[in-house]
Amino acid sequence: MLGEALDRLPDELLVFGIEGGDFGLHAPVTPPVRAAIRETADAIRLRLG
Repeated sequence: MLGEALDRLPDELLVFGIEGGDFGLHAPVTPPVRAAIRETADAIRLRLG
């Protein structure tokens, strides 16, 4: 709302997300989540390239 009021909205907004696999206390990052982290980081690097 503030951006709209100030007429300062971005032309584009991208949201990158990764769904967690195990939310237990001290649970390690699962292999599928670790792979998603790498893929998402690569996608962000390409986008910012």
